[in-house]
Amino acid sequence: MAILNALQNGVDVEELDLEGVLLRDKLFIRTDDERPYSIITRQEAFDNGIFPLLDDVEVFDALRYTATYQDLIVNIGTDITASEDHYQNIGFYEGREEDFHTAEYIAGYEDLINRFGDNLDAGVRHYINEGFFQGRTDKAFNAAGYAASNPDLLKVYGYEIDDSEDLALHYIRFGYKEGRSFTDFDKLGYLTSHSDLMEAFGYDLEACDDHYAQFGYQEGREYKPFDSLGYLTNNPDLMKAFGYNLEACNEHYATFGYKEDRSIKEFDSVDYLTSYTDLAKAFGYDLEAANAHYVNNGYDEGRELKEFNAVGYADSYSDLKDAFGYDKNLLAEHYCNFGVNEGRAIPTP
Repeated sequence: MAILNALQNGVDVEELDLEGVLLRDKLFIRTDDERPYSIITRQEAFDNGIFPLLDDVEVFDALRYTATYQDLIVNIGTDITASEDHYQNIGFYEGREEDFHTAEYIAGYEDLINRFGDNLDAGVRHYINEGFFQGRTDKAFNAAGYAASNPDLLKVYGYEIDDSEDLALHYIRFGYKEGRSFTDFDKLGYLTSHSDLMEAFGYDLEACDDHYAQFGYQEGREYKPFDSLGYLTNNPDLMKAFGYNLEACNEHYATFGYKEDRSIKEFDSVDYLTSYTDLAKAFGYDLEAANAHYVNNGYDEGRELKEFNAVGYADSYSDLKDAFGYDKNLLAEHYCNFGVNEGRAIPTP
């Protein structure tokens, strides 16, 4: 009855930031941080004009409530009456709320999309009966990542944090069959392309999805891939500190490097690998192994890069020219995997 007393005493209830949950014949009123505030009947709420004074009112969803809490999943399962009783007698006073996102749960798993589609009731029941015990989660689908990875959706729908369910349903109904991704957005490239974002977020890549979807797209922000290898190989102190750890290198740039105005210069892995017969014989056409070798050993050994003479290599061997033309990568791959062991030479330009 606290809210009725507040009204009688002239309190501006709208400034209290209250939310309501409808369950059976009662309205459970809580503060915006989930603290219990008041319980009144629905009729009292209508008679006293309470509903317009609340920031939000939702109908209690027993299964979503149960799915939010491990103890309820284990002890109550899909018993709706038991779930309602728990909220009314215990959960409301403990500040519990529904916080399970069923559409996102289904969207995060290919087998659930194929099995349930947009049947949210079946989806939440699956989580309670099976998914929780299988270690599944409703966090596998990234709504912001889906929006950021598909700018045409942003153009049509825009994006707000509360749009997560709508985006999950779009993915379930259309995006999945269309082959759309929710992980294609280049978060690192977006972050490192904008110094204000690095200043604001540091190396918080997850914040980038939300920022681009909410603001960056509308602001027309552009971005390009970050050359992690070029940053690392152009800064010997980082090679010494991190070795071939590109993740640490990325974090360093977003946290310190851009402020220090460190330079980035492309490292040509093909040129390095084809510059040394011992590397070509040891690694074949494994560019990752070549990169790691330069960072961990080659720089300290004073090894330098020599441009791979693809034209000269092709012109020296008609079979290669017929097969690959002057394609640098294909010719380099042949040299590392076969040519070096066949005694074929790369002519000096």
